[in-house]
Amino acid sequence: MKILLFLHAEHSTAGRVGRILSELGHEVVEARPCIDGYLPIALEQADALVVFGGPMSVNDPEMASELLLIEQFLQQQKPYLGICLGAQFLNRAYGGRVVRSQAGQVQMGWHALGERDRLFADLDWVYQWHSEWIDPADEFRVSCRDSQGRVQAIQKGVHWGIQFHPEVDDEMRQRWLDRASHKLIGPGAKPAATHMTDACQYEPTIEPWCKKFLIQWLSAKTG
Repeated sequence: MKILLFLHAEHSTAGRVGRILSELGHEVVEARPCIDGYLPIALEQADALVVFGGPMSVNDPEMASELLLIEQFLQQQKPYLGICLGAQFLNRAYGGRVVRSQAGQVQMGWHALGERDRLFADLDWVYQWHSEWIDPADEFRVSCRDSQGRVQAIQKGVHWGIQFHPEVDDEMRQRWLDRASHKLIGPGAKPAATHMTDACQYEPTIEPWCKKFLIQWLSAKTG
């Protein structure tokens, strides 16, 4: 399959997700439309789209053009996977809201999952980095919540949104900490030192889960 990836910063990479997709034999094509407005292939040529996270908000006016691209892709009913910001794009495209917590709650670092479907059963703790929350559109099935009941995964057919970051490996995590540890403030932001030490305990479950999820997603057996 030819899989288009939307990234949101010059230094961003597709991390574990991009690597696994390549290892599975798919052709991955990276694009940064919010930076240069350029797509290396037409949306119609992509068999699937993965939209990654970024420091911006889906509610920012300057993100409207990317939201339009995503809406156009979703109309093709091909596999879509949104991660963090990408999940929030998906929710907005279906008419849902993306909001900030009135109490200033964020999630940064490793956080526990709570109620979840069998597809997420192998995960107990996941890596997070976000300050906005999904208020899901009615069309979605909420497939995963955190330990406090907040939305962590939404699904409609082959369209998936995941609030946490399965793509983040140790190299990417260290790069985020080096560049953005000043953002680790507010309730729910774990101290920078715990991001790497906790990874020793929780990271081993992420790789096999991510591979299994991507295979099921692309084979349209996730529903």
